[in-house]
Amino acid sequence: TSHNLHVSGVISSDKKLYKACSPYTVTGNVLVKEGVTLTIQAGVMVKVDAGTYIRVEGTLKAVGNSNEYITFESNKSTQGWNDWKGIEIRPTSSSSLDNNLAYVSGSQFKYVKLKHTELGIYVYNTGVHISNSEFSNNYKAIEIRKTNGVVIDNSIFSDNYIGIWSEYEPQGQDYYGDIKNTYIKNSIFSSNTNGIDLIMNQRDFINLNITNNVIKENNIGIDFGGGGYGPRVHSVLINENIIYNNTSYGVNLNQVYGQGTGTSADYPLEF
Repeated sequence: TSHNLHVSGVISSDKKLYKACSPYTVTGNVLVKEGVTLTIQAGVMVKVDAGTYIRVEGTLKAVGNSNEYITFESNKSTQGWNDWKGIEIRPTSSSSLDNNLAYVSGSQFKYVKLKHTELGIYVYNTGVHISNSEFSNNYKAIEIRKTNGVVIDNSIFSDNYIGIWSEYEPQGQDYYGDIKNTYIKNSIFSSNTNGIDLIMNQRDFINLNITNNVIKENNIGIDFGGGGYGPRVHSVLINENIIYNNTSYGVNLNQVYGQGTGTSADYPLEF
């Protein structure tokens, strides 16, 4: 039976959300404390009240399967962009990958559907592994800021304002820095205003890989660089993507500030 359980406040010991108890309603901001794991079973529906967020300083494991996705969506009767704040992955949520970029530890989203957020998944000063997931009807689906080890694989981004984003020059405590070891691959970006929009100011993109994606029917497919100065480019590979029927640009390779720090490569961006 469905108990429609409520979730809010600080989660200070390991917790599991069970399919048998689904749906869950997030009625207030949630904090998963450092060292604590929140595990969500396949098939769980999480409905989130307007204006609230889920902040992860520990570990969030949301692993569904192809028959039973985990869904995060707005609890409003008429759902839309910006209904709830989204999920924040904070620096103490450390993650690691193996040499094949497979998940080893840390926060993970697999077979997840995430909708109706202002900023779906915000990753700051750590990494995250996202695969086989669907992001739709978000203002911004994913923001990477000063990240190391973000994998986005086999996922679908549709009807978002922006699919994957790096802010030009964010202010406040989460100051920007180099974005390292990013893999955006085997995914579909369709019917977004911007599919991928990476415009960080005067910091390095180190080992950014945008490969084997299908990018179609957006306004802009990939927008890289630009702004006042643009990013530093240490090593960027945009390769083997299928890009078509985008309204303004399929790919816009815009201004960069200069060569990456610590490289003498003549062509640090390959398209």
